[in-house]
Amino acid sequence: MPEPAERTDRYLPSTPPEHLIRDFVSRGLVIVAPEDLGVPTDLHETIYRNEIELLAGRKRVTATSVPEILDVIRAPGLVAACNALVGKNWAIVPFTHNTPFASGGHDQHWHKDDNGPYN
Repeated sequence: MPEPAERTDRYLPSTPPEHLIRDFVSRGLVIVAPEDLGVPTDLHETIYRNEIELLAGRKRVTATSVPEILDVIRAPGLVAACNALVGKNWAIVPFTHNTPFASGGHDQHWHKDDNGPYN
């Protein structure tokens, strides 16, 4: 298996629950800390390594090829954040954008389907 790409130190800080709306309005996104999701912490590394392997093999990263993505989407902490931001009748569109690396320094965070390895 290929080694993961070097990770950047340009991470945005996670969003405390009391600042969900503030961060969403000001940054265009919120970041739920991994320990606040309510899933095993090693799940993130599993997803990351699976994505690296798929990308190295020039295969698409989808919820079918990496089903653990759905564990994150269904995580209790993520569901709680979505409920707090948009109410309880939200849904996720039937496609995802998921890449194992950070976007460039000028990413605007809102529209993601043209990002990742294709930008």
